[in-house]
Amino acid sequence: MLWVWGDNLGKHPFWVGITAKQDKFRENLAQAGGVADKLLLPEAGVIGNSHMMMDQNSDQVAGLIQQWLVKQGVMK
Repeated sequence: MLWVWGDNLGKHPFWVGITAKQDKFRENLAQAGGVADKLLLPEAGVIGNSHMMMDQNSDQVAGLIQQWLVKQGVMK
């Protein structure tokens, strides 16, 4: 699984709670042997995204997801 997060995660209590729960889920998935990756768009140099990732730079976001899929052997 790949979690893709946009900007401003730590700035609203709702998202702080959501991301904490997802971090725990991801940790448990990894411990069980699953793929549990997180893509923080601002850390990848992609900024300006809301929670839906359908902003003006959606092609750039899609490219990063495609790279991850290739890495997983899902796509060529």
